Amino acid sequence: MVPFSHENMMTVACSSRENGKNTRAFCQVGCIGCGLCVKQSETFVVEDNLARVDYAKYEPSGQNEAAYNKCPTGVVVYRGKSAPEPREPKARQPAADKA
Repeated sequence: MVPFSHENMMTVACSSRENGKNTRAFCQVGCIGCGLCVKQSETFVVEDNLARVDYAKYEPSGQNEAAYNKCPTGVVVYRGKSAPEPREPKARQPAADKA
Protein backbone atom coordinates (compact mmCIF):
# COMPACT_ATOMS: atom_id res chain seq x y z
CA MET A 1 0.00 0.00 0.00
CA VAL A 2 1.25 3.46 -0.89
CA PRO A 3 0.81 6.31 1.60
CA PHE A 4 -0.87 9.39 0.15
CA SER A 5 1.53 12.27 -0.33
CA HIS A 6 -1.27 14.45 -1.79
CA GLU A 7 -4.96 14.81 -0.96
CA ASN A 8 -5.94 13.03 -4.20
CA MET A 9 -3.71 10.72 -6.18
CA MET A 10 -4.00 8.83 -9.45
CA THR A 11 -3.94 5.09 -9.57
CA VAL A 12 -4.51 2.38 -12.15
CA ALA A 13 -7.62 0.57 -10.90
CA CYS A 14 -6.84 -2.80 -12.48
CA SER A 15 -4.66 -5.78 -11.74
CA SER A 16 -5.18 -7.86 -14.89
CA ARG A 17 -1.98 -8.81 -16.68
CA GLU A 18 -3.81 -10.25 -19.70
CA ASN A 19 -3.07 -8.74 -23.10
CA GLY A 20 -5.44 -6.06 -24.39
CA LYS A 21 -7.54 -8.39 -26.54
CA ASN A 22 -8.14 -10.85 -23.69
CA THR A 23 -8.84 -8.05 -21.21
CA ARG A 24 -11.43 -6.48 -23.53
CA ALA A 25 -13.11 -9.88 -23.96
CA PHE A 26 -14.14 -9.97 -20.31
CA CYS A 27 -13.84 -6.39 -19.02
CA GLN A 28 -14.71 -3.03 -20.58
CA VAL A 29 -12.74 -0.99 -18.04
CA GLY A 30 -9.60 -3.09 -17.56
CA CYS A 31 -6.12 -1.88 -18.46
CA ILE A 32 -5.23 -2.97 -21.99
CA GLY A 33 -1.54 -2.03 -21.72
CA CYS A 34 -1.79 0.39 -24.65
CA GLY A 35 0.89 2.73 -23.28
CA LEU A 36 -0.97 6.00 -23.98
CA CYS A 37 -0.40 7.06 -20.37
CA VAL A 38 3.35 6.42 -20.70
CA LYS A 39 3.51 8.64 -23.79
CA GLN A 40 1.96 11.50 -21.78
CA SER A 41 3.86 11.22 -18.49
CA GLU A 42 7.03 9.57 -17.20
CA THR A 43 5.14 8.83 -13.98
CA PHE A 44 3.50 5.85 -15.68
CA VAL A 45 5.11 2.58 -16.77
CA VAL A 46 3.66 -0.49 -18.48
CA GLU A 47 4.93 -3.87 -17.31
CA ASP A 48 3.38 -7.26 -18.13
CA ASN A 49 0.49 -5.62 -20.06
CA LEU A 50 -0.47 -3.47 -17.07
CA ALA A 51 0.08 0.25 -16.52
CA ARG A 52 1.13 1.41 -13.10
CA VAL A 53 2.02 4.67 -11.40
CA ASP A 54 5.56 5.16 -10.09
CA TYR A 55 4.61 6.90 -6.84
CA ALA A 56 8.22 7.97 -6.20
CA LYS A 57 7.82 10.28 -9.23
CA TYR A 58 4.17 11.23 -8.68
CA GLU A 59 3.31 14.92 -8.48
CA PRO A 60 0.08 16.51 -9.70
CA SER A 61 0.90 17.92 -13.14
CA GLY A 62 -0.49 18.68 -16.56
CA GLN A 63 1.32 15.62 -17.93
CA ASN A 64 -0.38 13.32 -15.44
CA GLU A 65 -3.72 14.96 -16.17
CA ALA A 66 -3.12 14.36 -19.89
CA ALA A 67 -2.42 10.68 -19.16
CA TYR A 68 -5.64 10.50 -17.13
CA ASN A 69 -7.61 12.01 -20.02
CA LYS A 70 -6.00 9.81 -22.72
CA CYS A 71 -6.78 6.49 -21.03
CA PRO A 72 -9.25 4.78 -23.40
CA THR A 73 -10.78 2.54 -20.74
CA GLY A 74 -10.90 5.08 -17.90
CA VAL A 75 -8.91 2.77 -15.65
CA VAL A 76 -6.66 5.62 -14.50
CA VAL A 77 -8.66 7.13 -11.63
CA TYR A 78 -8.23 9.48 -8.71
CA ARG A 79 -8.47 8.23 -5.14
CA GLY A 80 -8.55 10.37 -2.02
CA LYS A 81 -10.73 12.42 0.28
CA SER A 82 -12.10 14.76 -2.40
CA ALA A 83 -11.43 12.63 -5.48
CA PRO A 84 -13.90 12.88 -8.36
CA GLU A 85 -16.08 9.91 -9.20
CA PRO A 86 -14.52 7.46 -11.70
CA ARG A 87 -15.30 8.27 -15.33
CA GLU A 88 -17.39 6.19 -17.67
CA PRO A 89 -15.22 4.24 -20.11
CA LYS A 90 -15.01 5.73 -23.58
CA ALA A 91 -17.25 4.00 -26.09
CA ARG A 92 -15.46 1.44 -28.20
CA GLN A 93 -15.31 2.32 -31.85
CA PRO A 94 -16.73 -0.42 -34.11
CA ALA A 95 -14.23 -1.98 -36.44
CA ALA A 96 -14.36 -0.58 -39.97
CA ASP A 97 -16.04 -2.84 -42.48
CA LYS A 98 -13.56 -4.40 -44.87
CA ALA A 99 -14.47 -3.98 -48.50
